[in-house]
Amino acid sequence: MKTWKKVLIGVGAALVLGIIVAVTVYQSRKNLVTVQTGKVDKQNLASVVSASGEIKPRPTPTSEPMPSAESSSCTSRKATG
Repeated sequence: MKTWKKVLIGVGAALVLGIIVAVTVYQSRKNLVTVQTGKVDKQNLASVVSASGEIKPRPTPTSEPMPSAESSSCTSRKATG
């Protein structure tokens, strides 16, 4: 076999391999989920959990100190229905 045929086969194989890699990379990036990040700040957290399971922030001013665990009271109501 002549040298130019060997080179042509090598170039063709490299081209096919490159196309396979490009298609694979394209398909793998297709299903990526975009995520947002942010800076973490130290602060007091307060939230209210409703009976439906939704968690919502409690509307309190940030200048007001959070009550300690010793002074807080917990009340619960039995669901009727």
